[in-house]
Amino acid sequence: MDKAEIIRPEFRKSKCRCTLCNLTYSPKEYRALYGIEKVIYFSYLPPEMKRPKTVCHNCLLTLIKSYRKTELKIEVKIIDNFEKSSWDCYTYANDIDDSVVDLSFFP
Repeated sequence: MDKAEIIRPEFRKSKCRCTLCNLTYSPKEYRALYGIEKVIYFSYLPPEMKRPKTVCHNCLLTLIKSYRKTELKIEVKIIDNFEKSSWDCYTYANDIDDSVVDLSFFP
């Protein structure tokens, strides 16, 4: 199961930018949008990589799917370290629309 940690806006001092779609917000903008549940960023460490990727809620499953090419069921644990809670989520690879993102720059 893959793990994705919620990036909380309260502790963010620099802008947030999604690795895949380049959706970027300042800390102030992210705090406001997070507060009204319009955007959430995650820190996701892909398999066999040393640095985590920052991805928005819209791109998280697309990124995980790109690394789990042969798996039909995509599982991810969403972790909120601030609230000390987590959720196990899953979906099926066929349900993830990855047509809008070109993932060719990933290994």
